[in-house]
Amino acid sequence: NMQIVNGCQTASALAMAEKNGKLAPDTRVMLRIYEAADAQLVDKIVLTTNNQNKISSRDLRLNDKIQVDLQEAFKRYNFYYERKVNQYGPDVPAERIVVNEVAAQAYLAVVLKKPSDARRRKYKVWGEMYDRIFSGQVVEPYIVAVLLERAAKGWVLNSGFTESPDDLRRKLANNGLFHLARTCAFVWRGSDNWSLPAQDMREQIKTLETNSAALEDSFRTAFETIERVVKGNAQYQADLDTA
Repeated sequence: NMQIVNGCQTASALAMAEKNGKLAPDTRVMLRIYEAADAQLVDKIVLTTNNQNKISSRDLRLNDKIQVDLQEAFKRYNFYYERKVNQYGPDVPAERIVVNEVAAQAYLAVVLKKPSDARRRKYKVWGEMYDRIFSGQVVEPYIVAVLLERAAKGWVLNSGFTESPDDLRRKLANNGLFHLARTCAFVWRGSDNWSLPAQDMREQIKTLETNSAALEDSFRTAFETIERVVKGNAQYQADLDTA
C-alpha cells in the first residue's frame, strides 16, 4: 500500500516525460521512504512533510482511521466513499461514488442541523466541526443525509423554481439545497432523532434509493416552510443572499 506523501508533481512530470519518450535513461530522483504500520505515525508524516506545499485540509485527513472505517462501512450499501480525489476509476458508476466532503456537508446540514455552515462555511468540515461530523457513529445517518441532499437536487430541478420569476423562490432553489434537505428530513421522518434502530434506518435508505418520489409532498412542505420563514422576517427580505 505504498503512497506518495510528497512528490506527486515530480512523479507526474516523470511519468509524462516517459510517456512522451523524453525521459533520459540516466534520470535519478532522491527518495525518502518510510515503512510504518502505525496509522498515527503515518498521519504525522503526512502533516509534517507537506506544510511547505499547498495541500488541502481534506488531503491531510484522508488516512484518518474514521475515514478508512467509513469507506468500508459505505461498501455495505454498495457506495464508494471517496477519501481522496479521483480515487475510483471509470468502472465505478458515478452515482455510487460519495465524496467524503459532500457526505460531511450533508451530515452537517441534515443531522447536525447546520445547513448554513454546510452551504457557506465548508472550511468548518475539516476544521472546528471535524470531530463532531466524524464522531465514529453508525454509517446510516451519513447515507440518509447524502441521499436526501441528492433527492433535494432532483426535486428542485423538476419544480422549475430555479428559473422562477419570483426572486425568493429562485434563490432558494439555487442556493438553499442544504436547508431544503434539512427541513425535508424533519418533515418526512417526523423528528430529529438519528439514533433509530438499524432496521428503520435501512428502510429510510431503501425508500430514498428506490422511491424518492414518495418525498414529493415532504419537499414541497419543506420548501414552503422555508419560504414562509424568510417572508416573515424583514431582515431576511432585505438581503435574500445572506438570508
